[in-house]
Amino acid sequence: MWRGLITVILGILMGVSAMAVNIAGVDVKEDFIAVDKKMVLNGAGIRKKLFFKLYVGSLYLPEKTMDAVAIVEGDKNMTIELNIISKLITSSKLKEALEEGFSTVEPKKMEQIKDRLKIFTGIFEGGKVKSGDVFTFNYIDGKVETYKNGKHILTTEGQDFKEALFGIWLGDRAIDKGLKAEMLGKS
Repeated sequence: MWRGLITVILGILMGVSAMAVNIAGVDVKEDFIAVDKKMVLNGAGIRKKLFFKLYVGSLYLPEKTMDAVAIVEGDKNMTIELNIISKLITSSKLKEALEEGFSTVEPKKMEQIKDRLKIFTGIFEGGKVKSGDVFTFNYIDGKVETYKNGKHILTTEGQDFKEALFGIWLGDRAIDKGLKAEMLGKS
């Protein structure tokens, strides 16, 4: 009888722990659904600059992989979510950081996306960004759908734009190698 009860309790506890992973006070979901497409958590970690913890970045894919090139260049549904955890992050600093990340894109590719990039970074002008905000970038059916706190704010067409955006965190010159490894599930 006790053995059965212990098995049931352990099963419940294991089921609860599979629902979310806590990173720096952020409950990162194990599964993510975007436009009726279910994805699984590939990995998540903390973006740090100097000794400041800025945000938790999470990567969701249809199936787990550690192949950054396949993710960045792939035309599959995927999501990156950023949970802001620092009071140091402002709208202008987030815009600057994204522009810095996009500067790692090859000049030829940058030329192709520059007009869409200007619109994309423009959504961060004048708005307020605070600790607790969540930015979600869903790549679904050839478009990047951008959300802030669950509210849709922009649709950007093109796999080439997705490659540049996701390359900020997962490309050869990713902005934070530690976060890249964590999002790829390598640490």
